[in-house]
Amino acid sequence: MTMGEGRAIGMTRGTVRGSGGRLRALVATLAAWALVAMVSCVSSSPSTGTFVVVEAEPAILADAASIVVRVYGADGSTSGSALSLIEERVIPRTAGELLLPYTLGLRPLGGDATRLYRVEVEARDASGGLIATVRAISGYVPGRIVQLELRFDDACRGVACPDAGTTCRSAVCVDATVDPETLPELGDDAGVVADAGVDSATPLDGGLDGGLDGGLSMPCTAGYVFDGTDCVDVDECADGTASCDPLAGCVNEPGTFRCGACPSGFVGEGDTGCTDLDECGFGVDGCDPRTSCVNEVGSFRCTPCPSGYTGDGLAGCVDVDECATANGGCDPATVCTNVD
Repeated sequence: MTMGEGRAIGMTRGTVRGSGGRLRALVATLAAWALVAMVSCVSSSPSTGTFVVVEAEPAILADAASIVVRVYGADGSTSGSALSLIEERVIPRTAGELLLPYTLGLRPLGGDATRLYRVEVEARDASGGLIATVRAISGYVPGRIVQLELRFDDACRGVACPDAGTTCRSAVCVDATVDPETLPELGDDAGVVADAGVDSATPLDGGLDGGLDGGLSMPCTAGYVFDGTDCVDVDECADGTASCDPLAGCVNEPGTFRCGACPSGFVGEGDTGCTDLDECGFGVDGCDPRTSCVNEVGSFRCTPCPSGYTGDGLAGCVDVDECATANGGCDPATVCTNVD
């Protein structure tokens, strides 16, 4: 897709888990830039672009049901607050979780590194109400890939900064302009050259899901895979990667899956394993005391009723009154007494 300030070249979503979340975000960023090299074709000139990484502090992360990302752009002669809307994306919670950091990669349209962009991100609650907004206005550095972080500050919850050229920091509206020259260069920080370690003279192997050094693919969050255009859901149930017990069954859901309940006659959880319930050992079989309980996989059975009884071991054994028929075979001159 062509964007006024450039092209959105990829997005990554990954749950923050302390320093590990930052590491994953950096690795995902490098992998996404490898995709840029493939999309734009490798040339001898250094790559130019920006990765915008959206993160949130705990309270906003917990309450936000979605984030709305808007990208504005224009040539360098336009005021940063007067840029035109190029694209809007809504990133909802997936399986109950808002997957941050979210990374948006930008490239200058036509390689014009003098262009400006403004990225505006809103955190919204389940009813669509605005929780907080964070903005940044910046540009590109020719021949460099830089990273711009946008972080929702818990102190900015409910703070409105109506001027599009401002953003909230520590509960105060301040200038949103960021000098791109001050942003960290991914190549330097990562210990590789600015084009993510790709030899500019050698095309990358593979298609759009190829990766840096063959070891990384387009960074999608767990449960999704890049199809050459976007991150699409992986059906873990169909591809056999789900960890459900076969007895419980598997239900695919967006970005994840869930296991069904263990069937009757088994105990445990579908995701950890179903184990046969020994009804006989637990005394929950219900067999008639005159019979024996025999455990079977997922079930049990009762032995037949003994001689002199009718019925079955599960429904109950009933005494047969032999005296009721032909005096029980006793001499007619005697009295037949039925014995249980």
